[in-house]
Amino acid sequence: MVTYAPDTVPMLPPSLIDDLRRGRVVPFIGAGLSRHADLPDWPQLLIRLTSIASARGLSPEISKKIGDTIATGQYDLAANALASHFGDQLGGALAEILDPPGLELPRVHTLLATVSWPAIITTNFDPLLPRAFGARTKNITWQDQAGMENALRSRSPHIMFAHGSLAHPESIVLTPEQYRRCLRDAAYRTYLKSVFTNYTVLFLGFSFTDRDVQLLLEDLRETFGASKTPHFALVAIGDT
Repeated sequence: MVTYAPDTVPMLPPSLIDDLRRGRVVPFIGAGLSRHADLPDWPQLLIRLTSIASARGLSPEISKKIGDTIATGQYDLAANALASHFGDQLGGALAEILDPPGLELPRVHTLLATVSWPAIITTNFDPLLPRAFGARTKNITWQDQAGMENALRSRSPHIMFAHGSLAHPESIVLTPEQYRRCLRDAAYRTYLKSVFTNYTVLFLGFSFTDRDVQLLLEDLRETFGASKTPHFALVAIGDT
């Protein structure tokens, strides 16, 4: 883990610098980077989904119950209730929040796009990364078996939407059950194992309280054992 104080330049470990120079680093990007575009984090996203659900007929009583679960940190319960309410309309509701008119690329995304990464993995649904990298980088989701196979065989640059993307609403992972189904997918597990064993992964935009990171790392440890490849997280002091 690499920590830094806000408004300072972090000192990177020599091994990470060496891997960056050799093109052996895969960024794993969380909601913290999208916050630079004023997009919501996980609890804020659930709150805004609840507001949209209320405007579309969700009863005040159920809206309040969902709001209470969010307020008490029971995010999985809230996600389950919201996914059940929206059904096939979930992608459209998320697009209202995560791809609003006038959405601008933050500087961090334009800077990321100046580097030729072997791959980028993100748990975000939003379209910021595809817009930053443009047509030169293929976008795939955890459901795209052919896309994953081609990316691993050809080693072509790509963005992996680990929890789905707005462009493919059927791939969106919001609830614990959807998350477990995602991680049980054989092709996706093979993809993750290949990335985590052949590259150095650099976590950006996460804190170690993030559910996504905790569940992913626990599952990887249980499935593949301790990694011989060091991985890193760049986090601000106070987020550790």
